[in-house]
Amino acid sequence: MANSDNNKPTELQTVDMGNTNNNAVDNAFYGNYLYTSASYDRIYIYDISDPAAPEYAATFTDGTYIITPTVMEIVDTYMYVGVNTTNSNYMAIVDVSTPTSLSVAGHFGAGEGTYVQGATDIVSKGDYLYVCKDTYVTVYDISNRTSPVRVKALSGGTSPNFINLAKQMQIVGNYLYVTNRNSSRVNIIDITDPPNAYTLSSIATGISPWNMFTDGTTMWVGGYSTSQNPFIQIDVSDKENPSITGSWGADYKGTSSLYSYNNGMWVDVVNNLCYISWRDSTSDTIKIFNISDIENVTLVNTCGRTNPDRIRYNNGYLYTAGNSKTYSYNVIVYKYSGLITTTADIHALEMDTMDRVDSWSVSAGNYTIAPIYRSDQLHVIAVDSSTKQIMGYGEVTPIISEL
Repeated sequence: MANSDNNKPTELQTVDMGNTNNNAVDNAFYGNYLYTSASYDRIYIYDISDPAAPEYAATFTDGTYIITPTVMEIVDTYMYVGVNTTNSNYMAIVDVSTPTSLSVAGHFGAGEGTYVQGATDIVSKGDYLYVCKDTYVTVYDISNRTSPVRVKALSGGTSPNFINLAKQMQIVGNYLYVTNRNSSRVNIIDITDPPNAYTLSSIATGISPWNMFTDGTTMWVGGYSTSQNPFIQIDVSDKENPSITGSWGADYKGTSSLYSYNNGMWVDVVNNLCYISWRDSTSDTIKIFNISDIENVTLVNTCGRTNPDRIRYNNGYLYTAGNSKTYSYNVIVYKYSGLITTTADIHALEMDTMDRVDSWSVSAGNYTIAPIYRSDQLHVIAVDSSTKQIMGYGEVTPIISEL
């Protein structure tokens, strides 16, 4: 297991935007490039070939469609950008095929500000884009990447949708998870057939939920309450009947910093660590909690600098956006002891022996390396990128000195 040093990732680099008006809002990734939206009508571009030392590459401004950009989602070579202004009832589409020389490829939602204006989150899967704001979760067909078509809109702050100030979304498998601040609920939406997406279940949280993270089996939610613990854990293994299995944070009741910013939560499922953006009068940091025992959660460390906002994970690194800066942190580094490639050993790797399959993976030549668990021991499997066949597996150990 990790020692105490593992509870605090190494701060690798702070990139200062150099203008107090340029508050960083969100981060997105394309290849070896990081894109940071800034409130002063621009998107900053950084080369992250070496994540420990991001290098400024360019600034993209448009003056027409990139007005106070906020949330971003990249699909193939296109970036979908939410804008936060009463004069912009659309979302912008930006071509990132030339990573340091962006161009506006179009926009959508004109005349449909109800669905896109002031979007609080954007996520995607395949040929569909999901946008949430206020009392709407809207589905767009983006099979034509530059001409999205609205195919579904879920709305209403009461049953069955309970969508009221929707704040954050995450897709795992065929399910879309949504936090709703004003209805105090978390929704599970079935997106097996996106044009016919529907609310499968909705659970009352007892708090005003804002941030969340899920691996598809367990969900961790952070929010605001003056009377309840502001963090809860939800069992979502039964999608139709999610249930609260624990809560924590009695000392933080009534702390508005917990719900003031989107996507300010990320969970390292491997080490049972929950990272939360924290902005209040005494502590502008990322707080790290050990959640291995949900009824005895402990604050184990803090990291970061001023005004952290969204937390994004990319290839073993955490990136946060905040007031005039974006940060990168090395979260955890793994090495594997060597792939076992004998036929007998591969056949022994039966799916029912896997306790959990984590969602991240990395490319290594012609192979994709992905983590799995067998009897609580972390392993990796190597999958041929072309045939998708398992080619081998091996045990994994943390590189403690690099954390």
